[in-house]
Amino acid sequence: MGCSHDCININLKTEEMTKKAIRLFGELLEEDLEENLKSRFFNDDEMNIKETEDGFWFYIDEEPLFNNWDARESINYFVKEFIKRYSDEYFYLNNTTTFNNCGDATYCEYKYDEKNKELTIRTVYSEWGTGLYDCPECEEHFEDEALAYIEEYEEGKTYICPNCHAEVTFDAKQYVEKIKLEDF
Repeated sequence: MGCSHDCININLKTEEMTKKAIRLFGELLEEDLEENLKSRFFNDDEMNIKETEDGFWFYIDEEPLFNNWDARESINYFVKEFIKRYSDEYFYLNNTTTFNNCGDATYCEYKYDEKNKELTIRTVYSEWGTGLYDCPECEEHFEDEALAYIEEYEEGKTYICPNCHAEVTFDAKQYVEKIKLEDF
């Protein structure tokens, strides 16, 4: 198995809740994190928090982040535990995992609707990586920008190659799961 690279983005409405989420992430997943990263999540000075028009974002971009092969299970655990503790708070997280020995990529998006007490998990898996960077028809490589990105994946959507004008699709599989808070 190759080394994984994880990009995690967490969005909450307040800086205080964002810091609580970061601390909980570090506490709950301490055993799953790579050794050199364990102290990072407990130190306010190390928190990479950015304020935007839609709240506060925390970004993690590490290779590797986790010392286990199933980062998704670790993240699922964290998300559900956070929501159980703070069920009245808006919560959003996305995670993209890639591997250095193959083209596989997985994108997971967690959206918690605090009003309806429901978590939606959208998972997209592609052997093509994080985007459609090459035309499968003419093999043209798109230097500047992919025709499609894994996080924007729409089942059945087609794209037009700017080189050969072939209609192409981004080969991926998507799964959507909705879980009510009482079913955690």
